[in-house]
Amino acid sequence: MRKLFITRNLLFLFFTQFSFSETYRWEDYDDFEDSTLDSSKWLYTTNYFVGNEPTMANGRVELTGLTSQYPHDNTFLIVKDLDGIVGVEADILLPSDAPADTGVMIGIADAGVPVGYLDLWGDDENTRVYVNLENSTTDETIDFQRDAELGTIYRVGVIKEDDKTALYLNGEKVAEITTWQSENIDILFRGVNNVGSPFTAYLDNIRVIRDWEDYDDFSSGSLDTEKWDVWWGAGGELPIVANGALKLSGTGNESYPASSVIPDDLTYTANLPSKHSVALINQDDIYGMQAEFMIPSNPSDDTGLNFIFFDWAGDGSKQEFGPELEYRSESGLRTEFAWTDPGTGQDEQITRPAEFATYYKMSLIHTDSTNSMYLNGELIKEFSSAGFSPDTIGFAAFNDDGLPYATYVKNVRVLRRSQKTTEPDPVTVVSDPNGNPVVVQVGDEYQWNSTLDGVTLWSVDESGGDIQPITMRFENGRNFGNEGFYDSVAQPQPYDMPFVIDENGYIKVTEDSGYQYYHVVSVENGVIATLEGDEQGVIDDGVSEADQWFFTTRAAAEEYYYAKVNPKNWMWFDHYPWVYSQEEQGWLYFYPSGGKLLYWSNQGQAWREFN
Repeated sequence: MRKLFITRNLLFLFFTQFSFSETYRWEDYDDFEDSTLDSSKWLYTTNYFVGNEPTMANGRVELTGLTSQYPHDNTFLIVKDLDGIVGVEADILLPSDAPADTGVMIGIADAGVPVGYLDLWGDDENTRVYVNLENSTTDETIDFQRDAELGTIYRVGVIKEDDKTALYLNGEKVAEITTWQSENIDILFRGVNNVGSPFTAYLDNIRVIRDWEDYDDFSSGSLDTEKWDVWWGAGGELPIVANGALKLSGTGNESYPASSVIPDDLTYTANLPSKHSVALINQDDIYGMQAEFMIPSNPSDDTGLNFIFFDWAGDGSKQEFGPELEYRSESGLRTEFAWTDPGTGQDEQITRPAEFATYYKMSLIHTDSTNSMYLNGELIKEFSSAGFSPDTIGFAAFNDDGLPYATYVKNVRVLRRSQKTTEPDPVTVVSDPNGNPVVVQVGDEYQWNSTLDGVTLWSVDESGGDIQPITMRFENGRNFGNEGFYDSVAQPQPYDMPFVIDENGYIKVTEDSGYQYYHVVSVENGVIATLEGDEQGVIDDGVSEADQWFFTTRAAAEEYYYAKVNPKNWMWFDHYPWVYSQEEQGWLYFYPSGGKLLYWSNQGQAWREFN
């Protein structure tokens, strides 16, 4: 019998839209070749889960179980610090001698609640992959199983897009549902045995998809000055856009003058080199950049194209790391990935051969814990980023010998720091007589309560020009009711449409001709003022723009309604007479409602219950 996993709230994963295909830009994340687990990438603990810590052996992770009195020994490995990661995939394996009731899986959880998994499970007689994915908001649920085998590696993945979340098995999309919004997503791996038998499950070759944003494909024909700052030294040339790429070039002749304008990101030093052509990203929220580099055939000797990640010191010196596509006649064209070892202070380098007139995709990523370099999606080097924070990001081309040169960059993409904000907790400001929250306040904004269900509201509607009394019921995702004031309404009703509370806190009703929105613009003395419309509008002056008012009692709605239809001191009615009260020295109007006898005091301008 299978045991579902548990987890805890760890972090927010920012996901965006991708398609699982060759266009996916998978990057190596961890191949577990080191002897210890990288704590900057993984969280594992026995404080929350019964089980062993994951161990490293033979270039893979072993998820092993305790032999103890506990019937369910879970060993977890949880993806950590994933800002900018949109997908995770891995190889999972149960050995051929795995005991019965052993499982290994990739899972996705929302605030500790399992919402999806691919679980390779060895039952008493069969081995299966259990597939489960659900969205409680839309009630979408996918739950099925496939036959599997012990001793076989399975490639499993989770990708959460803007509009769809999907599970993948051996590259095939096996489940997909509508994406929900959450800031409490975990991605994790789990090994387990349900009956207390000792077990070992295996995990290897983790790859990720990062949330790369298209920055500039240079298709406009000219360089976008809102994205780039440029500079060139004597003998270099102004960077330009040519044939859909950024061209960094130089004449080699130092009599060709340098740029007279120095970008802010190069003012940290007075020792700017000659013969260089430089283009720098001029936006400050970038922590990763990816681009394709190319040097055409038959270049001048000693031509290079650098990927710049500079951290300037106050004295004008700098730390840096990154790749260079460089041609030297004695060694040919090569990609050279250079960095300074943070432990020894020694300059290190990894070199790969390259070919002329061929674009190479290079990526640099700086996080709080690591710097990393990639070539065509392959992780070349990762090292500690302690003491490093880039001030200057971009590209620089050169020729050391003062010869003419031309180099090209295209398809620039970036990683941006998350712009997450912490919103205040909602505070209930209007409840119905049964205590159900109706309107909440979030900061300075009013919103409908997210679980507006089982609530009856009475409304005064002026959106069509005439003043209409309406009774509405919100129940089981339906908004139904009728014109007029009633003590209660039940289905069927002349008006009956599905509704949700959308991400802005509006009531969003699906009608035959489109969507109808009710946006709370003010709340005063229990009167809920709203703007009705067929689109999500921005209100400059909420009170004056309000065209429909809601109330949690019929009496309050009737009082407001009659005050609007009779704006003067007197109110005129068709069915019951006015009575003069000697005690109040004024006229009263009586009206039975809901088993009560209400009266309107012309002098007090209010409805009251007659006792």
